[in-house]
Amino acid sequence: MNKLEKEGCHKDDLLKLQELIDAQDSDLLDVLQYIAYSKETVSLVARVQTNKDNIYTLLNARQREFVSYVLRNYVEAGVDELDIARLGTVITAKYGNVQEIQRTFIEFQTHLYKEALS
Repeated sequence: MNKLEKEGCHKDDLLKLQELIDAQDSDLLDVLQYIAYSKETVSLVARVQTNKDNIYTLLNARQREFVSYVLRNYVEAGVDELDIARLGTVITAKYGNVQEIQRTFIEFQTHLYKEALS
């Protein structure tokens, strides 16, 4: 997206085009492909369903849970959910703020060893 913006193609322009071609449920990549190659757009839901198995085969259970969470957000909110700059926000939204995560980390350990200490 940054490269496109440097060349004068701003996200706002793409969002307007997305609306004009009635592709609000598609990725901005689809908008670009539609403009450049007259390629039909693909909904976010269809993109995830089509590629989910290929993605998940590379991941362990914990990674699948996290990626599944990100993909649900992608379907609901769009491509911005895949921006690396949002990773901290994604983790916080899923697991809570850092202090909450830290408190949970410490508290579960007290329960983990409760019988051993009694």
